[in-house]
Amino acid sequence: MSMGKAAVKERANPFKKLVYVYIGTSSFDGDLDFYGNKLGAKLLWNRKAFGARVAAFDLCGEPYLLLADPVKA
Repeated sequence: MSMGKAAVKERANPFKKLVYVYIGTSSFDGDLDFYGNKLGAKLLWNRKAFGARVAAFDLCGEPYLLLADPVKA
């Protein structure tokens, strides 16, 4: 079923705002260095809790990059 252009324009966007883009990593320290020192992104915060490491970077405004290592179940 195809929607016309008018129907697509009138359809409400279910997303209010995209604030973070999740980036999973298997090399947290290496990627922390890459985004911060190589790309020059501003480190907003860097946390470790509940066995996970998570950092947020501002590369060019929102959405911010959310770097996270995998949590083992």
